[in-house]
Order: sequence, then C-alpha cells, then structure tokens
Amino acid sequence: MQLKKVSLIAPSSYQEALCEAFATQSAINQQSYYAKKGEGSVSKLSEWAYVGKLAEFAVFNTLISFDKYKSVSPPDIMIYEKKRKSHAADIVSDGKQIHVKSCLVKDGREISWLFSTEDKIVRKPIEDDIVALVVISLPKTFEAYFIPALELVGKYEKPFNPTTIAHAIYESTLIELT
Repeated sequence: MQLKKVSLIAPSSYQEALCEAFATQSAINQQSYYAKKGEGSVSKLSEWAYVGKLAEFAVFNTLISFDKYKSVSPPDIMIYEKKRKSHAADIVSDGKQIHVKSCLVKDGREISWLFSTEDKIVRKPIEDDIVALVVISLPKTFEAYFIPALELVGKYEKPFNPTTIAHAIYESTLIELT
C-alpha cells in the first residue's frame, strides 16, 4: 500500500457557515437513528456532522484546484429524512466514488476514522471506490490519505469505544502497513 498524506485546501468562511447550518439541522434530524446505535447526543452529532462536512469541502476544494479532473461533484448539504440515510459516495470525480471520512485531532486521542457496519465500502467495495481519510488539526489544517477502498479490505478494526457499533481504521495501523 502506497501511503502519502497530502495537504488539502481549507473550506472558505462561506463553506464553514454552510457546514454549521447543515450540522445543526442534520443532528436534530438524525438523533433517533444514532440513538439506536448508542450515539444520541445532539451536540456530539452536530460536531460530527460539522467536522465531516468541513472535510468534504476540503477534499472538494483540493480536487477542483487541479486541472486534471473534468468533473467534481460538490458536497451534498441537503437534509434528508432519517429513513433516507445513505452510504453513497460524498464526492464523485471523473467516475471515482470518493467516500470522505474525518478525524478531528484532539489531545491524546489516536487518529482514527469510523465506518458504519452498513457501509458498502466496508462490506463490498468496488474498484472505483476511493476513501479519503481526512485529518483536521485546528485551527485550519486539513490533510488526507486517498486510498482505494479495496486496499482497506481486512484492515478494519474494532473502535476504541466498545459501545460504538462501527468499524475503525487507525492511522497507526496504516503507517505499519506501508
């Protein structure tokens, strides 16, 4: 596995405002869905949604800055009914399905990314699936690993929190594999 962390272009202040509005509404709308998985705090859900959408905009901004991509879809900021929860790609670029996962660096916590047990890139990835593992360091540093999802098969681990129902990828594990 070739592993290289690349710098991303941070979201603009306008994009940050979109992320904040999205996160607030999304957290309220999705609370019951995540409560079933033991993760029902609105403030926590809002933070996750905000950080996740920031990561999507950073990936988007970086991809559109290159002349080599003919098409790059923007992050979706629509709020959907909870029954329409999707694990589709966050961004599509020239036919590649880019699934953006984010990790906000916090004191003493290992850098990791969580994946739903229902996510198709965990269960049955295809050749066009790319995972963008974004690391966000405050105030505004965005970096990412872009890895074909097929290369992550068999590398998922249990989350640090035993009550979380998900799969995890840890940065330390990625580094060991290179």
